[in-house]
Amino acid sequence: MKDPNEKVLVNFRIPVILKERFEEVARRRGKSMTGFAQEAFNLVANVDAAFWPTITELAEIHGIGEGRVVQNIVLRYVAEQLALDEVYGADTPRLATEFAKTQKGETLTGVDLIEKLKAEFVARFAFMKNCAETEK
Repeated sequence: MKDPNEKVLVNFRIPVILKERFEEVARRRGKSMTGFAQEAFNLVANVDAAFWPTITELAEIHGIGEGRVVQNIVLRYVAEQLALDEVYGADTPRLATEFAKTQKGETLTGVDLIEKLKAEFVARFAFMKNCAETEK
């Protein structure tokens, strides 16, 4: 069995502008190009393959890169958490379904996570709709 930490040389070409961007970001993060490239590979490799077309589609629809799509979704999540802190207080416990572990210690992903989150959103939106209709 191969050692999962064994290193191999990967050699490929990228556009000069991308290399310059990589160098700048690596420098700002205090990383070598190799370290930064390893992080980038790891990030992409850990996205569910079935989900990548959704990221690509959103990038095409909005005319932005895939990285910006992921970044903006994470920023939306952070903003929601900050808003919850502001309304309910930072010490209020929350259930973060997207990071919860199963009994096997695994994080839900893919269709399983979508279905779980969708059910939570439907309940939240139904409650909000009911409140709005009650105020009329």
